[in-house]
Amino acid sequence: MIISDLVIDSVSISVAAVLAGGSLSVTDTTLNIGNAPSVTSTTRYWLSTNVGVTTGLVPLNGSRSVPALAAGTRSNGAAVSVVIPASVARGNYFLGACADDGNGVVESKETNNCRATPITVQ
Repeated sequence: MIISDLVIDSVSISVAAVLAGGSLSVTDTTLNIGNAPSVTSTTRYWLSTNVGVTTGLVPLNGSRSVPALAAGTRSNGAAVSVVIPASVARGNYFLGACADDGNGVVESKETNNCRATPITVQ
């Protein structure tokens, strides 16, 4: 089957610890590992209690537009500023970048869109 598949190839953050209510920068790379081109999409950022970005999800204010990607190509995003909501409790979390927010791209696998990095909320 010829179909696109978007994944986050890398995600990095400007600081490893941030105060609740504080901001930080997130940079990601979105990659089309499918064998067909994708349409334009959105990568969104989340705070999660697990590395799979599936539980305890807190949506963050940042996102970025990803251009249509040919099979095997990537989009290196510029730094996006996100704010950790002031209501988030102190603790260890994961900041996740998730490709294809809203599932607007038909993909061969819809469960491999996120990658996360550890972060501490102080």
